[in-house]
Amino acid sequence: MYSETKRFFENELKLTPSSEPKKTEVLKTMAELIILTAGRCLQGKEIRDSMSVKFAHDMEDLDGGFTPINFAFPNLPLPSYRRRDRAQKAMSDFYLSFIRKRQSGESDVSFASAPVDPY
Repeated sequence: MYSETKRFFENELKLTPSSEPKKTEVLKTMAELIILTAGRCLQGKEIRDSMSVKFAHDMEDLDGGFTPINFAFPNLPLPSYRRRDRAQKAMSDFYLSFIRKRQSGESDVSFASAPVDPY
């Protein structure tokens, strides 16, 4: 988590120990950092290395498309629905590329060597 946070501050926020102070929207920045850190922790280095802040924004758009009105009227021409649909397509394409690489044997995925209890 430390290295992921350091990477985020350096690459996404362009902050280093010697840089000038910078204003940022804390809640938005923390949401981006959490999504990217979770990507590394839960999905692995290969997928995390392909993620950017755009992925976090797509996740936010996808989440914003799930509101109570969405369940009653799923196809309204609302801006949040268009953002949701665009984000869903982008995320689907993102993960499909990894699935195809893994199916073709192009990807070198390493899994934990600890035994897994099937129950």
